Amino acid sequence: MPKQLRHNNFLTAKSNVHYYIFAIDHRTAFTLRAFRFEGDSTGSLHVGPGQMAVVQHPEDLELLVNIYVYKGGKLVLPTDFICHNINIFLW
Repeated sequence: MPKQLRHNNFLTAKSNVHYYIFAIDHRTAFTLRAFRFEGDSTGSLHVGPGQMAVVQHPEDLELLVNIYVYKGGKLVLPTDFICHNINIFLW
């Protein structure tokens, strides 16, 4: 199974936007990595089976995006971070 990696400097989730990662087939793993996840506490990131989201905040410790991690998905958070008015759901 090839592993795809998508790297962004910023991922912005505002105004009730929802990010879903759709793989071409369910056998392909997918990793999304961003140095900064920006939001206004209304946007969401959905991480499904075989997918991984890596949150890296080298300068800013705030995490203002709701995150849904479904069974088989993986979320990697920094050692230290601050949450304000968000939800993190793990199945």
